[in-house]
Amino acid sequence: MTNAIYRIITDQELRGPAAGRLTREMTRRILGDYESYHRDLILNLLKRFELAYPARDDIWYLPGALPQDEPASASGPAWSDALTFEYEYPELPESVITRFIVR
Repeated sequence: MTNAIYRIITDQELRGPAAGRLTREMTRRILGDYESYHRDLILNLLKRFELAYPARDDIWYLPGALPQDEPASASGPAWSDALTFEYEYPELPESVITRFIVR
């Protein structure tokens, strides 16, 4: 199972063009040598350990694979009145902030 999860979270399409958006079709491509029920089990494990968050029945978002670039502000609303947070930690695991944003 660990190997299967690793294959998903390191997939180049997921980290590139798909921008962290995992579909069932991608899961079949990545884990083609696994049975359907095993792929479902693996997706449930990704969800349980907060490595993936379901958006719909066939789409999951992986925070660790989301793009790191900030979106262009010209296309969005003015953020000057937005609520902001500032957290300071002596040590912060890399995935905490992206998991917080996705959740």
